Amino acid sequence: MVWALRICLGLLVLAYAAWLAWPVADLLAGGVDLAEVWRLAGGGAGIAATADVAVWIAVILLYALSGLSTGAGLYWAPGAYFLAFAGEVLLSVRDPGPALIDIAARSAEGLRQAGLIVDPAPLAIAGLLVAGLLIVAVGAWRGQKGVSWTEGPAWG
Repeated sequence: MVWALRICLGLLVLAYAAWLAWPVADLLAGGVDLAEVWRLAGGGAGIAATADVAVWIAVILLYALSGLSTGAGLYWAPGAYFLAFAGEVLLSVRDPGPALIDIAARSAEGLRQAGLIVDPAPLAIAGLLVAGLLIVAVGAWRGQKGVSWTEGPAWG
């Protein structure tokens, strides 16, 4: 049964990574070239803009890697997930950047369309933290190899 939860969590994390990357995919599908997408994502020139875009791309790739490795039951899935989580927190504490990589603004817009007017930052951080803790709970690093997490690690 743990494997089913791992697969569901992996798909959830992959869906989140896809949601983060959607603006880029949408622009590329619309015919915008990669250099223009990079300029739009960075919001200008400079080291800070380039660093923000690089962290954003790393967050997307780490979430995707974490989703795949969670579904596969690999022991390093929580590490990849929490590195992505740390990168996302790093992006959220900086000044709001361009709309393309402003995750909080995109979340607020999605909630507003659903009729909820709340600050999405605490909800997003709490939801991502819970997902990460669930990944840790079902992780293969505990030596479970398919045994329910309620039975404890295999070596204990």
